[in-house]
Amino acid sequence: MKSADLKSSAAAVFAVSMMGYLMTLAPTVYGGDSGDMITASYNLGVAHPTGYPLYMLLGKVFSLIPVGTVAYRYNLMSAVFSALAAVFICLTTISFTKSRLAGVGSGLMVAFSHAIWDQATVAEVYALNGFFVSLLIWLAVRFREKRDKTLLRYIAFAFGLGLTNHISLVFYAPAFAYLLYEGNRKAFMKIGAEVKAFLVAPLLLYLYIPLRAGNRVYSWGDPRGAAGFIRHVTGSIHRQTYTLTLSKEGVFERFFGLLYHYFRQFSLAGALVLAGLYNHGGKNRTYLRFTGLMVGADLIYALFINDVSLRITTFCIPSIMALGVWSGYGFRDVFKSFKRGKDNAFEAVAVAVVVLIVFASNHYISDRSDNLIAYDYAMNILRSVDEGGVVFAEGDNTVLPLNYLLLVEGVRPDVTLYERTGFLSHRLYGKDFIFLDEDEHGEARDRVEYEVVQEGRPVYYTTKSDVDLPGYDLEQAGLVYKVVAEGEEGPSEDYWNLYDYRGVWNQTTYEDFMTRYIKAAYYLRLAEYRMGEDKDAALELLNDAKRLLPDNVELHYDIGNILLSKGDYKGAVEEFGKVLKEDAENVKALNNRGYAYAMMGYGESAKEDYIKALKLEPGYLKARFNLAGALMAEERFGEASQQYKLIVAADPEYANAYFNMGVSLYRTGDHQGAVDAWTRYLDLSPDSPRAGEILEQIEIIEDQYAMEQNLLECSNDSDCTVTEYPINACCMQRKCRWRAINKEGLELQERWREDECGEEIKCMVDDCGEPDREVQCVKFKCKLI
Repeated sequence: MKSADLKSSAAAVFAVSMMGYLMTLAPTVYGGDSGDMITASYNLGVAHPTGYPLYMLLGKVFSLIPVGTVAYRYNLMSAVFSALAAVFICLTTISFTKSRLAGVGSGLMVAFSHAIWDQATVAEVYALNGFFVSLLIWLAVRFREKRDKTLLRYIAFAFGLGLTNHISLVFYAPAFAYLLYEGNRKAFMKIGAEVKAFLVAPLLLYLYIPLRAGNRVYSWGDPRGAAGFIRHVTGSIHRQTYTLTLSKEGVFERFFGLLYHYFRQFSLAGALVLAGLYNHGGKNRTYLRFTGLMVGADLIYALFINDVSLRITTFCIPSIMALGVWSGYGFRDVFKSFKRGKDNAFEAVAVAVVVLIVFASNHYISDRSDNLIAYDYAMNILRSVDEGGVVFAEGDNTVLPLNYLLLVEGVRPDVTLYERTGFLSHRLYGKDFIFLDEDEHGEARDRVEYEVVQEGRPVYYTTKSDVDLPGYDLEQAGLVYKVVAEGEEGPSEDYWNLYDYRGVWNQTTYEDFMTRYIKAAYYLRLAEYRMGEDKDAALELLNDAKRLLPDNVELHYDIGNILLSKGDYKGAVEEFGKVLKEDAENVKALNNRGYAYAMMGYGESAKEDYIKALKLEPGYLKARFNLAGALMAEERFGEASQQYKLIVAADPEYANAYFNMGVSLYRTGDHQGAVDAWTRYLDLSPDSPRAGEILEQIEIIEDQYAMEQNLLECSNDSDCTVTEYPINACCMQRKCRWRAINKEGLELQERWREDECGEEIKCMVDDCGEPDREVQCVKFKCKLI
């Protein structure tokens, strides 16, 4: 085929693809890893594993193009490389079918398939990865046709360069090796040092990671040193979470999910792919086997190596591209069936109709041209933060868009953002923080965050989960929670009137998981805000969130926590039960459901959940703390004391455990033990609002000890008469003491009372504290003065 014909076909595919992509391109930062890739590349930092050095450098080049926002330029890069990928599919198809229009049809079908179009409109590595796959397919097919050994150098260089974008390309090495072997067995078996050098040379780009690991603006993890570098490049720190974790049932369920993923790519036009496979697979066995190896590699990767939800990560792009070539055979068969002389008008119309079918089927899914959800969400969070504030954030859809705004667009330079897993905030939490087990992780994080709070800057959290700040509460401030001292009023401003809600309330268009996740966050926080004033409206918002994410365990956990904080314990039990139905070993859900049971008065059910959580994770101190509280509620103070001792043995800085241990020890009669525990509590929390009360109680215990010594001495004096209450001792003056105990047994109050000699002393409920408390009076001996 003439070179001019090939060039015109390639140009047509590129132009049409780019038109479609530009119509649907996201205008700014998107959810998921988009913010990470942009921020790392723009600042020449280090992105999440496996680092993607080639993407970092290419992205920086695209960021210099003077068009749109910085994020738009990175999105544009994805569009360009996706369009180029479609071009190489077109050229490969033409090589097989010798039909320009069949090639154009295949190229555009791939361009507008669900997976490729999905990644062509946002800043992600998958578009560039797809480009290298399609380039390698085309080069390998040309090598088979031309039998030109020099092509092996280009193939080796392209493969090596592709590995520096996404190391998962290595999984497709057997497929490409087979295609090359069948193309020219003799040349393939005699691959020399020169070709190997072309393969290895691009890998030197990975030196970018240790060289830029010291970037103080943005660096994921700490990949300095040989161990850190290998961990980062191989992604081993993630593999323990996502590799070989599915049960047998989970593998089958995910397998059928992947089959559906394949079938949805081309809509009805997928019939052309099946027709091509059926009618021509036997004639082109080499490419058929290659396609099978590509599909097999994708299935192995998606089933066993990376089991991130199919709703979050786009899988199977390499094999979709390999399959797309078979549609060219389908097109050619259709052309032959309806061929009328040399008129190509029908062929052009047929290609246009098929491409429009694929385009229309996937347009509503891939159109992100007005999607500002992630950008507005991050901006609205920043609108909630006072000047000079610190934000502790969790979750990619929260942290990464915030990083983009702060570190790329330069919004709110007065705000400091810390990511609570420590991967992006290792300078705060320490470089070893990410390697701690869950218990040590929580303890270390609590200590560090408490120190930040003590600095006096306004501090905010994007979630209440796993926040332990003795002496402080979290009060809602719109989409975030502000740290306030116990007893202080929370923020009074109506933040909800400050926000942009572009697309938040629209429920009529298709939205992918990332968008729905962020929208659900709006619904959750607004529901929490309205729960106190309009419970029905709040519950409707929670139902809207469930409709957005019907099977999301995280969502049910968050709803359970909201209901728990608002006193709807029955609803909380129900939500945590849904979590446990999907994840029976979720210790946090067990602990929180136990607490809800306890608040409902179901002590046995509460203890069952606490004990189950502790069997699964013996070091989960919050469950042990709540178990001890349940034992105190049953007045089993000795057993409660033992639980608190286990807690402080594991975490010597668990302040609240010392406070409650003091209470339980006091109730068992171990007053000196109580004093020791409370003293330690005050050492850890000197500014606690309870400090005055505790100091007074310690003084009372010490005075009581001294009083008992005086009474012993006085009893030996025949001129003094001291008996149990009521007392009729004749003396000049006496002081009597009583104690108020609330129903939880946590507040201890004792006061001196002076009476004239000879009066009968009566212990009245009104004397023992506030009238609305359930109290009891305890009689004491009187000290003679």
